[in-house]
Amino acid sequence: MNKKIIIVSLILAIALITACTNTANIGKVTETEETIKIGAILPITGKGDYVGEDWKTGILLAQEEINSQGGINNRELEIIIEDDSTDPNKAVSAFHKLVSINKVNIILTGMTSVTGSLSPIAEENKVILFGATTTNNFAQENDYVFKDYIDIYRDCKLLGTEIKDKKVAILGINKDSTLECIKGLNDAGINVAQELYNKGETDFKTNLLKLEDYDYLILRGYETDIISIVKQATELDIKINFVCPQIKDGCNAKELKSSNMLEDALGTDFKISDASDFIEKYKERFGEEPTADIIYMYDEIKIIAETISKCKSTNVECIKQELLNSNFKGVSGIVKFNEDGISQRGVQLVEFRNGEFVDY
Repeated sequence: MNKKIIIVSLILAIALITACTNTANIGKVTETEETIKIGAILPITGKGDYVGEDWKTGILLAQEEINSQGGINNRELEIIIEDDSTDPNKAVSAFHKLVSINKVNIILTGMTSVTGSLSPIAEENKVILFGATTTNNFAQENDYVFKDYIDIYRDCKLLGTEIKDKKVAILGINKDSTLECIKGLNDAGINVAQELYNKGETDFKTNLLKLEDYDYLILRGYETDIISIVKQATELDIKINFVCPQIKDGCNAKELKSSNMLEDALGTDFKISDASDFIEKYKERFGEEPTADIIYMYDEIKIIAETISKCKSTNVECIKQELLNSNFKGVSGIVKFNEDGISQRGVQLVEFRNGEFVDY
């Protein structure tokens, strides 16, 4: 089912639940108290739209479920979603709108460039910011910034231990997440050859020709970049094993999975060991399996709701301490934030076989 259809269906479902609640007190959400508002700044359009719609779907699913079960302490949860178009400047404008007009003090966001632009503003305004970003430094450097997403350093180090006796190169976008990956590879004992490109570049043939004699090529970039790199390597008849730290970042694109261009590719994926019930319910409703990004953002909202419930308010100091001191049972397993506000979640190695990534 098309993701946009899923999102429209969820919006209609949430509207119906809200209407029923107001007339028949379904779920026992208190009508007289104000709703609990949190914000989300997502890449619904732009370069990051391939994850933005999934994040939005996960958020709306969690919101629908929470409100159908009585809300948070009998108060309805309202999530105000803003589209940043994968543009840090638009994200900053959306942040100020959410804080000054909508009066939220908890915001979810994603993508490294956007999270980086919002982190110092969130810290200055004492707004809790959840960043779905591959880098750890924003959470490490700011008290009010939390990270609940993949750890690209850890994933690249894990992959490095599997291929450290081979000739390894990386072709990646020139940004923090690629540098984190290189650090992980170095710490795994790999002296990795590097070809970096700038955002917006589309011709990777020169880079690929420089690296054609390597055994493994690690890919880091936007989904559209990864698709172009793999296609151009195929056009050049370059025989190389691709490596994908977090397959969802491009290598899991349907356009590539439907061909044999990724055969034998090695990668990492979210370790979702406890999600079978959620997955079956999702498949029954929408006719397809949820992506890892849907599950992650669904978990994120449930974690925030549980924390608000414990604090009996959206007081940021209480929420910050609860997040740091609690274990959360999510669809994808136990989630624990370390002292820097970085979530600890599982990861697994996968390989591409017959059109799918499977356990390694």
